[in-house]
Amino acid sequence: MSMDFVYDLAEKLEEQKIDYFLVTVRSGEDKDTADVFYNFQNERSAECLTEVLNNLDAYSRSERENEDTKNGKNDKKTSPKKRGRPPKKKDGEE
Repeated sequence: MSMDFVYDLAEKLEEQKIDYFLVTVRSGEDKDTADVFYNFQNERSAECLTEVLNNLDAYSRSERENEDTKNGKNDKKTSPKKRGRPPKKKDGEE
């Protein structure tokens, strides 16, 4: 599989002065490989990307928790029920 298309895309985005962040994942026999290509014209672009990735991470965590709840795999421990006698009432309390 050739990565020429990705390199061409990155080059075209730079020519158009478009900021970009590309991730490619290639499956291998022994291990997978991820390549990252990016170009930011200013600091705001990097900040924007950081916000997007944080939102994606939060969404992904929420989806996994929802899936675990559906499958009965809730890792959150519930607090144990209190057992024993209730505390004695003070004089004058009902």
